[in-house]
Amino acid sequence: MLIDGVPYRKNREFYDTALPLGYWYKQFYVHPETGILCLAKRVRKVPKKKPDDFVFIDAYHHYQKINDLWYAMELADIEPLGITKNKSSVNREKYVVAKRQCNKKQIKFIMERLAKNKD
Repeated sequence: MLIDGVPYRKNREFYDTALPLGYWYKQFYVHPETGILCLAKRVRKVPKKKPDDFVFIDAYHHYQKINDLWYAMELADIEPLGITKNKSSVNREKYVVAKRQCNKKQIKFIMERLAKNKD
């Protein structure tokens, strides 16, 4: 099946979304109109756009834009119920302990970080 000139496989039970042929690697297909064997070229993946509403500082601090206002978020680890061998705080789940609206100085810092990340 062709969609906008790009070949797609027919939907099957185990595929949730239709991916174009050539998404993973080059593939052959039979053109539905001409019946000629064709090569579906590899589809180039579009790089993900970095979010402009989130600035990561460290594992326990970040800035986030909510409803056009910037907030400074402070996080803490969720204490596990049982004893775990993993003492690293990097992989633990976290929750927001404090959230406060940013001042002009913090917003200037955020804008500088976002501009630096775009480069």
